[in-house]
Amino acid sequence: MLLKLQRISLIESATALLFAIAFCIYFYPTEDSYIKIHDTYDGNFSTRHVLIESGNFFETDPNAIVPGIMNGLPRGLFPKFTDINCLLMYFFGTLGGFAVNFILLRLIAFFGIYLFARDHFGFREEQKGLVLLISVAFACLPFFTIHGITTAGIPLLFWAFFNLVRHERKKISYLIFCLFALWANFVLVGIHAILTFGSLAVYYSFKEKKILYHTFGAIILLVGIYVISEYMMFYMHWFNTDYQSSRSGFEKHLGLNFFGVAGNSIKLFFLGHYESANYLGSVFVPFIVFFVFDHFRFKAPIHKRAMLLMIMTILFSLIISVLDWKSFAFFYDSFPIAKDLNFKRFFNFLPGLFFLLVAACVIVVNKGGIPIRILSSVTIAGFLICIWRGNISFNQDGADAFGIEITSGEKYRFKEFFDTELYASIKKEMGADTVNNVIHLGISPSPSKYAGLNVLDDYQGDYPKNYKDQFRIIIEGELNKSKKYKAYFDGWGGRCYMYSAALFSGEIGSENGLLVEKELTVNTGQIRKMNGRYILSSVVIGNTKDLDLDLKKVFVSALDQKKVFLYKIM
Repeated sequence: MLLKLQRISLIESATALLFAIAFCIYFYPTEDSYIKIHDTYDGNFSTRHVLIESGNFFETDPNAIVPGIMNGLPRGLFPKFTDINCLLMYFFGTLGGFAVNFILLRLIAFFGIYLFARDHFGFREEQKGLVLLISVAFACLPFFTIHGITTAGIPLLFWAFFNLVRHERKKISYLIFCLFALWANFVLVGIHAILTFGSLAVYYSFKEKKILYHTFGAIILLVGIYVISEYMMFYMHWFNTDYQSSRSGFEKHLGLNFFGVAGNSIKLFFLGHYESANYLGSVFVPFIVFFVFDHFRFKAPIHKRAMLLMIMTILFSLIISVLDWKSFAFFYDSFPIAKDLNFKRFFNFLPGLFFLLVAACVIVVNKGGIPIRILSSVTIAGFLICIWRGNISFNQDGADAFGIEITSGEKYRFKEFFDTELYASIKKEMGADTVNNVIHLGISPSPSKYAGLNVLDDYQGDYPKNYKDQFRIIIEGELNKSKKYKAYFDGWGGRCYMYSAALFSGEIGSENGLLVEKELTVNTGQIRKMNGRYILSSVVIGNTKDLDLDLKKVFVSALDQKKVFLYKIM
């Protein structure tokens, strides 16, 4: 029996290795890769590219102006120069560094699950294949890799923390806390990690009836490195009295009732959140149910640690949902910082916690017996196939987490989206006018940024409030046509875009196969005041005379035949 289980383990290990290699080859970022536009390539990626190309990457003055975006943004609004992801992009080129980060992040995700299962759950040698399968599955989740180890690094951070609880591997554990502070985004997960591990340090100190100095030391180290490395961000938002963020007008929309909170909590527990890494956790319901019953029969360490992880996953799912509860509005009124830092971002913990829980469950379930072992292997292998499909879906804009609703129109390759040859032609046509800004209609500003054009509009998580007010004058006429568009811009404004109301609602007309905006109501005079001279548009503007626009040229991409209209403001 043992020999057969060991052979099955070898097959599982080989399957995990082959899947990991195939995954990295297939999804490794290149110019031919399919990409996810939203939140990565329509803002974060090209913003980092502009910062690096500007020569201001190592600028230490938070007030120094980085040109190229929105008439220049303060250096303090860009990622820190100690960010490992950005450093990789600086030294290996923007796309090359992004690709290296992709591989390193997957390795960290893999070892986080595997090491925790090995050292804090304990598995028999014949169970190693199962753990490898689970570790590879987690490493292949569709992470937002632009944010470094914000989500992927959580299991490794838990491994380091529990090492310190047990007074083991102290040096490497402290190093991991340092690494996390330099590679994981503070706003997205840093404050949540400090609160979580600080609470756990207090809990285990009470449990052990002594102060666990190493755990508190790790938390202090985490805080210290974040404070030092993020000094520009802290300065801009808490000490620079001359700066007011565009997010000061941010409106928190609470849409859940009591039953919605309950339902959303269950959904988050099993599916995760699209902003971190969706997963199909409902596949493991039988394992989890068996584990819970087994927990009440046996009080082994693996049960206790895994039950803690389950409680944390449920708790975080509940917290995230409660923070969207209509009856919880008083909380944001009393503590505005909760709105600014978005405490909902505990969802970055969910994938790591859930997969650590699943690792424990499959170890507990597979105590022996070939049928259940084969069932477990097939289940996890099937899950890996879902993850593969999920990454394909994740790399398309607007598709379902596991690829249920992909259409051909949602597929973009890196080289098609950024289309360097097309934008080089546009830049050449503009000539000396490239010192001025372009603004976009129906096109993401990101390719223009990547090509070295100055953009008036952009997708930015933070920029000056006075710029948002100036930009609003440009689009006020279109905002007045659409309550939804108006609420979208005034209440958030992260996408500081020149939509038309018809384009925003998806109700724009078409003629001869081209989208046509017959009555665009924008203030071209204000565009000129903000140093804008050109409009790049994917749609035909029908009232050019009213807007004092001159159609200079129609560009056609050699890659995908898309048309871009270049209008000059006269």
